[in-house]
Amino acid sequence: MPRWSTLFAFQKFKEDFGFQRGTPGPGDLQRTQSQEQLKPVASAGSEAEHAQSDESEEGTWPELDELDEDSWNGSNVPSQTAPPGGPWRIGEFVFFSCFDSGNCLRVDESKSSPGTPSLPKGEESQKEQESLKVQQHEMQEEKERAQGQYEERVDQDEHQQSQQEQSQLEQQDQRDTREQQQKPCQTQADQGQQEAKEATDKLMDAPKLPGPRAKKKQGKSIPRRRAEASAWKPETEGIPVFYFDVRIRADCAGTAFQRSDCQWFYFGMQGHFAAGCKLRFQVFGLSRFKSCKSSSVRAKFLLDGLLPVVRARSHSWNFIAGSSGVRQVEEGPGGLAFTFEHVVQSETDLLFFAMTFPYPLKQVRRHMISTGRRLKEQGNYAHLEHLCNSFGGRPVELLTITGPGGSCGRLPALCLDGDTGKCPRASQRPRHFRARKAVFISSRVHPGETPASFMLKGLLDFLASGCAASKALLQRYVFFILPVLNPDGVELGHHRTDLKGENLNRVYGSANFVDHPSIAVAEAACRAADQHQGGLRLFLDFHAHSVRRGAFLLGDAQSSDAEASAKLFAYALARRSETFEYSQSDFFDAVAGTGKTTAAATGQALCFTVETNYCRGHHSAMPFTPEIWCSLGQACLEALLDVDLAESTIPRHLAPLPPSLVLACERHCTDLQEVSATLRTKDNVSVAGPSRALPYFATVLGPTDDFIPSQYVWRNPELIGKEVEVIDWQPEIPSRPRLCRLHDCDGGVWLQESDLRFTAAQRGCFFYGSLR
Repeated sequence: MPRWSTLFAFQKFKEDFGFQRGTPGPGDLQRTQSQEQLKPVASAGSEAEHAQSDESEEGTWPELDELDEDSWNGSNVPSQTAPPGGPWRIGEFVFFSCFDSGNCLRVDESKSSPGTPSLPKGEESQKEQESLKVQQHEMQEEKERAQGQYEERVDQDEHQQSQQEQSQLEQQDQRDTREQQQKPCQTQADQGQQEAKEATDKLMDAPKLPGPRAKKKQGKSIPRRRAEASAWKPETEGIPVFYFDVRIRADCAGTAFQRSDCQWFYFGMQGHFAAGCKLRFQVFGLSRFKSCKSSSVRAKFLLDGLLPVVRARSHSWNFIAGSSGVRQVEEGPGGLAFTFEHVVQSETDLLFFAMTFPYPLKQVRRHMISTGRRLKEQGNYAHLEHLCNSFGGRPVELLTITGPGGSCGRLPALCLDGDTGKCPRASQRPRHFRARKAVFISSRVHPGETPASFMLKGLLDFLASGCAASKALLQRYVFFILPVLNPDGVELGHHRTDLKGENLNRVYGSANFVDHPSIAVAEAACRAADQHQGGLRLFLDFHAHSVRRGAFLLGDAQSSDAEASAKLFAYALARRSETFEYSQSDFFDAVAGTGKTTAAATGQALCFTVETNYCRGHHSAMPFTPEIWCSLGQACLEALLDVDLAESTIPRHLAPLPPSLVLACERHCTDLQEVSATLRTKDNVSVAGPSRALPYFATVLGPTDDFIPSQYVWRNPELIGKEVEVIDWQPEIPSRPRLCRLHDCDGGVWLQESDLRFTAAQRGCFFYGSLR
């Protein structure tokens, strides 16, 4: 397509989606690159504030009240002037997706559902409605018959019980008569009084004979006596089930830039949802199920662990209360529809459904600003820099944070590689800090990969936690964080591309400010950090993967030293995170146009794409949650500090680590120096027995009918059934059991060799793979 026709088509796309003509776009940027067009929606501070002295506060941070997420009050329907996202009225329900990160093309009432009757629809379903009425009438008659049998059964039980009581009273009378005959004769008066008293007592104790019911309510007999529930008690009324067909909007759908990528859905529905009602959906358009058969291994693999999430009004996100699956369909090129069912847990009038836990654009920016404020309150340095505007007019911002002190002026203006002049900007650059290396972190270049934002959230929360490890990192590094590389795609609910249908993670190294503004400024910021901020120590680009299980790293080691450093970092990360899997990592993943490959060309070893699966890993069948992703982001920084301690890369002029931090990191990095030396050698490792550099792995055995563990296991019962790491053992002595020492992370205790069952556990695969 010629360049002029591409720009014209994109300008029409902007107008169709409700963007104003004054919004910066590719055509506007081609005509002029003035700073007026690149002003942020909410800049980091005015020019007057930027003119303050270097010792003053860094500008004015945006107010959090202005960044609250849009709320759906249920009183109106979204406007049709918004980007395509509904509303669609299906019976008593209203569907919509015109909100931040929403994605839904159309919703229809399902015509069929496997194994269950479909809902009646219009005049065509008149026979089905009549049949349904007949079924309901028959069900009601069956209930009435069951109720009559229930009442008759109660009457029979009461009649039998009354007969037994009467028989017992007659036997008692006979015994009383015999006793009276054996007693001494009494006076006539006394005998008369005694008989009167006994007669009164008998009258009071006599049961009522069975007869007609004393009370009736609404024409139904009510038993006088409460009976226990029985198996033949009538069932309650049927639970309503609703079926819907949901069609997902592909990236840039309806434009000249439309792509087939579509892995993300996020929509809401309004109506009255009674507790217990079932909602069943068929989702069409997911590209992961293209060219699959419902019974194929690939379909089962892609479905394994895939469970959408749901949120009610004023509630947090949770997995659906139901199941998911796939169904073979005729329509569409894929041949499969993703199906899932949700049982409403409590009565509500609003529900949201998504493929996985959403992280909208406004939530990203709100957390970034709140984190910057927390850091500034602790005395640290935080600067929010506006780099440029996206095609849709959304700001692309860079957050710079580090510890207090050590600043000397500001970093120079960004220069675009291959372009003349300086990078257009609307806010000044952050300050420069002597003898501190740079850590560059980016996220959401692919908009639908929401786990990336959760990993970044965990990383930011850790830096703002105020713990000894975070303070040490802030004193050693300057963190440059670009939270959203594709803000247009995030807000419009795209999965992989920007507004022009391009995968921005394939244009690094060739990006220009006109066609790829966010990538061009990201490259310029990363290059400036490497050249002017002491060199680039670590580059992380957070992503999510829909096929490969677990959490893993993709690196591009271009030398043997780079390979050793990359594997050492991965080893340290595996020790810090239970989710990370070394065996899934690839340290030679050279892909042109990706961020990590471009950053690796600077000569730095620690350049990675951090990937995590949407569903789960290999270690456990439990699904991944935001808490797991956040902990993975935190573990990345903890691993960096462990590697620094092992490689002794701490600058000499910095103060030594506090004792509390040394003790906290000791059990994680005491063996890293040995591992580092081993990784940098070409010879095969030859170690007699287990060691920190080459540990053994085993499972601690518990008591059974045929085995009784030693006293060491009884002293540590929490180890039973646990996979442990053995780092040492005593020399073998005849007639004496050998003792094995566990790693510090397993308590550092000694167990008998007979208490362990050695195995090539998954936990040890990463180590053996890196050393051999």
